[in-house]
Amino acid sequence: MKNFKNKKGLQIVLGILIAVLTLGIGYASISAINLTINGNATASVNQENFKVYFVPTADTPSLTGNVNLTGSAIIDSEDNTIAHFNVSGLTKEGDYALATYTIINNSEAIGADITLKVTNSNPDYFNVIETITDSQLQAGDTTTGTIKVEMVKTPIDTDVSTSVTGTLTASPLENAQATGSGPKSKKAIPDPVSFGVDSWKTIQAAVQDNNTSAYHVGDTKKVKINGNDYTVRIANMTSSSNCTNENYSETACGFVVEFAEIVERNQMYIDSNNRIGGWINTDLYPYMQNEFYNKLPSDLKSVIIPTRVISGGPSATDIYITTEKTYLLSGVEVFGSDNMDPVANTTTQLEYYQGMESETINSWPYTVYPRTYKGYNGGDGTTRYVEYWLLRIDTLDDPRFFRDVRLGSLSYASPTELEGIVPAFRIG
Repeated sequence: MKNFKNKKGLQIVLGILIAVLTLGIGYASISAINLTINGNATASVNQENFKVYFVPTADTPSLTGNVNLTGSAIIDSEDNTIAHFNVSGLTKEGDYALATYTIINNSEAIGADITLKVTNSNPDYFNVIETITDSQLQAGDTTTGTIKVEMVKTPIDTDVSTSVTGTLTASPLENAQATGSGPKSKKAIPDPVSFGVDSWKTIQAAVQDNNTSAYHVGDTKKVKINGNDYTVRIANMTSSSNCTNENYSETACGFVVEFAEIVERNQMYIDSNNRIGGWINTDLYPYMQNEFYNKLPSDLKSVIIPTRVISGGPSATDIYITTEKTYLLSGVEVFGSDNMDPVANTTTQLEYYQGMESETINSWPYTVYPRTYKGYNGGDGTTRYVEYWLLRIDTLDDPRFFRDVRLGSLSYASPTELEGIVPAFRIG
């Protein structure tokens, strides 16, 4: 009996152990719990971290030359971003003076990229060149900047002088990217005098610096193409807020120059059977962007900027956006409105044509605008019997025609009709 009881007790214990083991198998282990901290940090821009200025050294500022000079080169005592020099003693062609300064990038871990600009009010007698030894500076680096003033013509009757402004613009750059750049020089561009006499480089610099008070809408200038002189005219000088919209044409934005006369005669399409529709699909479009553009003098081409051009096709849904150097105007840009232009709301009237006087020709009869008259091949465009000239817009009411200016008013031109070409372009 005793042994039997012991065996029974053992059986009970084993049964309990088996139950416990079964319980352990039936439940998974406890999962880890992630505790998450969310936050943000802002690094603020601090202009005080970027410090580039003139600094005196044992050798600079200095004034030297190839002749005995009188004058000085100094750093402004109240503003170390300004330096001054004045010099006399230049008397004949080839004499020069050299003002030298040291520039330091004393920034807090910010590199500097330095660009140059220099103006010279008397280019007839003086040649001015600004040079910087190293145009990229890491924090703590220095470089040397100079302005050289050289006489290019010996004065005969009276003393001559020039006013020089050299501007070194330091732009912030990631310090590691300011790995240095070779010497840079920039020859002075004369101050603007008038649109008719200034070089295209001077005009471009004036436009870029918003220093165009010497220029006025309507001012004219001569341009030589294939040995022939043509007249161009300032047609616009300002921009509206719409001009930055990618769905707005830039053709009446900023400094717009148009030919004041017909340059040549051409066709939208050589063969009407190949007509697709829309300015971009014409035979004239690639001609204007290539052959005609390449006829322009190189100094003019160097200052023309690409222009976003929006034009319409023969249906209300046809909208074409192109980038062009030389382009044709639209009816809106000349007359202020055009109810047959499917993209009339993407541009505005050029300033030259705003407020233009009209007259009524009873024998036709309709209203015309003499300011839109343009001559051709020697004609001065002062009478209403002048050449017709093409616009870039397909018409809504009749897909067989493009818009043109005919006898001082908006009209229609057959795509294969030989008509006047009056290009426009922008300076910037």
